[in-house]
Amino acid sequence: MADKAEKQPGSRGWFWNILTYLVTTAGIVVGVDLLLRLIKVTPDILGTLIFVLELSISAVLAKEGAGETGRKNLANLMKRMKLPPEHWKALRFFLVSIFVLLLFIFYNQLPGLAVHYNNKGLSQYQQGLLKSAENDYLRAINLDPDYTAAHYNLGLLYEEIGDRDQAVVEYRLAMIGGLDAAYNNLAHLYILEDKPDQAVPLLLNGLDLTTDEKVLYSLYKNLGWARLQQERYIEAENSLHKAIDLSPDQAAAHCLLARALYSMDKPSLEEWESCLFLADGRNADEDVWIGLARQRIMELEDGE
Repeated sequence: MADKAEKQPGSRGWFWNILTYLVTTAGIVVGVDLLLRLIKVTPDILGTLIFVLELSISAVLAKEGAGETGRKNLANLMKRMKLPPEHWKALRFFLVSIFVLLLFIFYNQLPGLAVHYNNKGLSQYQQGLLKSAENDYLRAINLDPDYTAAHYNLGLLYEEIGDRDQAVVEYRLAMIGGLDAAYNNLAHLYILEDKPDQAVPLLLNGLDLTTDEKVLYSLYKNLGWARLQQERYIEAENSLHKAIDLSPDQAAAHCLLARALYSMDKPSLEEWESCLFLADGRNADEDVWIGLARQRIMELEDGE
């Protein structure tokens, strides 16, 4: 009956079929993309619930897109609802559109869900639960690959566990997003590898980007450190003075300035004492400087 009605003059069954096909195709594409993002990392409870719901919607669309079976089931439903056959195609389109709309609503919520997982990962990281934090950061990145903060936080985690290669990858991705602190952290990795020539351009670019005093301190401190490695001591001294002006109570800049002055035959007892007083042995860099500061202080006091 319905097929006869569609062939009558003025029937628009073909029009609704085309619209339904287009909407179903778009829904299946979005649904597959969502499913792939959700299953890249083992989902938690929230992710599992979203996955099941999204999978159910995708299954409905896939069945509809499969052709005859989906259409027959929908036709049987409409018969039981006693709907006129001439409205079946239009109603089918609107029902499919509702499912596709739900998928697009899910899709538009991905950035917000990524923020949730990034914040959860940060909390786990602060508690020392590094594997859980890594999974949450990866979930955030899978949901929003351009999420700069998640890449940066994941880089910090990889740096802490000693996976420098992966840390470099994540910091570079954060740099693409324009995150100033990522320039500093990647440069610091190069400094630890004694590659100041690779560190300096990153630090200079970071200085052009930021106005945050905390980040500025780190950039100037590391620039001074890189210049020290290059044996460009006057430039090192200038950068380290800028760092100290920004944050006089942090040990690193004092320790590095003491080293720069010592290399220029201008040893400073004051800077070595500041280094020793402010340094924290729990920091890998500063623990080394504590021993050096004690040695230099003894030398200077013995020389008086």
